Amino acid sequence: MKKIVIYFGVAITVTLFADNSVAKGNQLALVGDYQMMFDRIGQKRVGADVKEIESVKSPFVRLKRKKEEQRVIVKKDGTKVAVKPAYMLQAIVNDHVRISGKWYKLHDKVNEYTLNSIEANAVVLKNDQIKKRLMLREKNEKITID
Repeated sequence: MKKIVIYFGVAITVTLFADNSVAKGNQLALVGDYQMMFDRIGQKRVGADVKEIESVKSPFVRLKRKKEEQRVIVKKDGTKVAVKPAYMLQAIVNDHVRISGKWYKLHDKVNEYTLNSIEANAVVLKNDQIKKRLMLREKNEKITID
C-alpha cells in the first residue's frame, strides 16, 4: 500500500512540475509574440503623399444655391405679373432664425426686408412700406420624434 501512495505522490509531483514548465514555456512564447508586435508598431510607417491627399475629391456634396429671383406669372389675358418670393419661417434658435433655408440674426437683411424682431414663435420682417409677420408652423400631431 505504501508503494502505491509513494508512486501516486511522485506521479502528482512530476505532473505539477511538467505543467508548470509548459506554462512557463507558453508565457515565454507570449512574451516573444508581444515583443514582435511592439517592434512592428515601433517601425516608421510611410503614409500617403501630401500631393496624393490633396488630389482626393471631397466626399461631401455641396448644393448650389439659386439666387432668389422674382418669378414671372403669365395670366390668362396675357399680362405678366412679377411674384415676389414667399418667406417661410422654419426655425427659431435663441437670437437666430431660419427663413426659407438661410440663417439670419436680428437686424440682418432678408432681401428687401430687415429682420426687425424675434418672438417665441414668430418674427417680424420690415421695410419702409411693409411689415410682415412670419409664424412657425403649428405642431403636427402625426409626426413624432423619438
